[in-house]
Amino acid sequence: MLDPALLRSGLGSLTVKVVGTGLTFAVSIYLARVLGVAGFGVFAFAQTVLMLIAMPMQTGLSHLMVREAARRARSGKVVAVWPIGRWADGVVLRYASVSMVALVAGVALVSGGVTESQRALAICSGVLLLVGVPIAGARGSLVRGLGQVVLGQVPDLIVRPLAFIVLVALVGLALPLSSHPHSAAMAIGAHSMAAIVAALFGHALLRRATSSPSAPSMVTEAREWTRSLRYLYLVSGLQLLNGSADLLLVSAFRTDAETGLYRAAVQLGSLVVFGLAAINQVLHPRFSELHANGDADALQSLVTQSARGIFLIAAVPAVVLVLWGDVILSMTFGEDFREAGLALSIIVIGQLMNATFGSVGALLNMTGHERDTVQGMVLAGVVNIGLNLLLVPLYGITGAATATAASLLCWNVVLWRFVALRLGLESGFWGPVIRNRRGTSS
Repeated sequence: MLDPALLRSGLGSLTVKVVGTGLTFAVSIYLARVLGVAGFGVFAFAQTVLMLIAMPMQTGLSHLMVREAARRARSGKVVAVWPIGRWADGVVLRYASVSMVALVAGVALVSGGVTESQRALAICSGVLLLVGVPIAGARGSLVRGLGQVVLGQVPDLIVRPLAFIVLVALVGLALPLSSHPHSAAMAIGAHSMAAIVAALFGHALLRRATSSPSAPSMVTEAREWTRSLRYLYLVSGLQLLNGSADLLLVSAFRTDAETGLYRAAVQLGSLVVFGLAAINQVLHPRFSELHANGDADALQSLVTQSARGIFLIAAVPAVVLVLWGDVILSMTFGEDFREAGLALSIIVIGQLMNATFGSVGALLNMTGHERDTVQGMVLAGVVNIGLNLLLVPLYGITGAATATAASLLCWNVVLWRFVALRLGLESGFWGPVIRNRRGTSS
């Protein structure tokens, strides 16, 4: 049977993910109703652009922070996580400064003036996301690396959306969003401030976990951290680009209203794989440990059992959303969003296929086969962008959903094959549960 500690961490991670997803949906539903379809489309476009810039830095730093903090925790040097935390702050601030200048100049040039375009104004109102999101993620990841897996997810998954809800509600009370001409810009500005709140909360958690922020600098190690981050940033950037290409191309070729419809469909469709994301947080270190120990049987059992759990968690919302997706869209986001029902069904089918193959990316990344993951990302990205360019101008959000589902299938088939070739494992939920030498499955 599964390790009780691992099971508890998995349930805790899943609980945090469920709560965080609920908070995110609550604020999305509120914004969709008060901004309207077109206003919600402007908000969705601006948020996607900003997160496309911020998230690769956050994800790359998060992987690096978890690894380095875990290494220091094993050696008993818990307080030594602070040098890499300070180094991460410097990297983020330099990256954000350059990105902010380039972004503001770019949108001003393209739109003919920042204040003359709703999209441009919304993007510029949210530039603090480029600071808050990566720093909050880095602080939380250091806490995760120190063994507090569930608590380390709280800044990004709980505090940021909760602070967003509070701030956007306060803005709505002071300046009614339903009638203000710059309501989307005010909403994205509230999100950027929520990210700063999450970063401060993450800093407080790290102080609590390590007792003292004082530790010597590590110049030599900083060079190695920089080299590692470059590669991790590339992996994260490719992954995020694959996940954002559809909405960006809908924004480019179609109207703000269609962008808003598609954003709502994507958010509901993401419910299918929230279990995959939550469980992977716990599986990462366990995959690495079992592979390093050469315990292939225990690794196969863990892979299969986790894949079955992920599939079961995904199947329930998938069936509900395919059968009654248009009704749920209407009840949650508003009657105008009902027409995104077909796109939602296609997205849900693609995400269910994603869950079916199990944690293929995590398996390859945690066993030293990151290059295979990159190859899969590049191929899926080519398929994704190519199909979106072909289908979005002709079929709108239905074409975007079809392209996304096809690229998800391509990604998973390629990585599933790499897992079999490199590791000799079956990653899908149909794989075997092998008993180890002690007579229990891991």
